[in-house]
Amino acid sequence: MLEQSGVFGGDESRTMLVLKRNLRRLTFLMPSVALSYAAISIIAMYEPIIEQIAVLAAVLPLVANLSGAAGNQSVTVSIRELSLGQISTKDLLYVVAKEIPIGALVLLDHSFTIRARFDSGYHQFGRSNCNV
Repeated sequence: MLEQSGVFGGDESRTMLVLKRNLRRLTFLMPSVALSYAAISIIAMYEPIIEQIAVLAAVLPLVANLSGAAGNQSVTVSIRELSLGQISTKDLLYVVAKEIPIGALVLLDHSFTIRARFDSGYHQFGRSNCNV
């Protein structure tokens, strides 16, 4: 059940190390990234047609997918902790404070990955620089 909700390697709680929690979540997010790259590749084939907005058109599906997946993971852990009595509605600031580092690490990881992908993709289509 936990694997279906994006929590791999057993139970997860906010008392665990941030890096350990991040690695577990990335296991769930990386297949989403691969599927998003497929969508980006298809959009990139039509780059001459949408040259003025190519970067925007290519990034939007990836951002939408990752935002939804990351949000679902956070909500899943929160609902489980609420149901087990590990947190209450009074712990909102605690939950937010524990989720911000996870979100920041995922953002950094995916920012570098997206940038690398766009740089290599633009070289394939004959562009020597990328202003992403």
